[in-house]
Amino acid sequence: MGEAYQPYVEDLDLGFRGWQRGRPSVFVSGARVEHRHRATTSRYFSREYLDRTLELNYLRFLARTIAEPRVFRRLWSEAILRLNHPAALQEPNLTAAAILGTAWRDPFWIKRRAQPAIPEDEILALGSGAVVIAPGRAAQNRPVLLVVSPYLPFPLAHGGAVRMYNLMRRAAVDLTRCWWRSPEMRRRRRSNCWRSAAKLCW
Repeated sequence: MGEAYQPYVEDLDLGFRGWQRGRPSVFVSGARVEHRHRATTSRYFSREYLDRTLELNYLRFLARTIAEPRVFRRLWSEAILRLNHPAALQEPNLTAAAILGTAWRDPFWIKRRAQPAIPEDEILALGSGAVVIAPGRAAQNRPVLLVVSPYLPFPLAHGGAVRMYNLMRRAAVDLTRCWWRSPEMRRRRRSNCWRSAAKLCW
């Protein structure tokens, strides 16, 4: 465990370094987890302190853990821009302003990392839900339902994902599902999307 992250971001750091080293991840579908947000830390620290620690530790994570310079620059820029907006309001967010005032120390946090076994863009895509890998099914003697959608059905982070998940779950009772995600669906002609999807499925 990275001691620099107490009490936040240590789990992100540990998991990400495991991916970097090519360690396998195991999905346990029957696991149940109860998470009581800040149930312990809020007894001892103020909300402002915890918010500040979380943001600061995330910047430390980027500086200490991300090995690929291109990925680091992108994530660091996104984090600074995200903090800059609330810090620049007429009534500024003091936590965001304080973190920006500390970010100049970034060079002192950087730790040299070995080249990761898995490209970090792929690690981030898997962790964000932008990429989903699922085992296939043997062919079944049932009608095939082709679902073309700009939304991934998992994680269930927004209404579009929930709708796609429920549609596919209910359709699976009677149909063989063939699902294809088209991030360009909103910008391309629908007929082109269907032709591309059909090539994938048949």
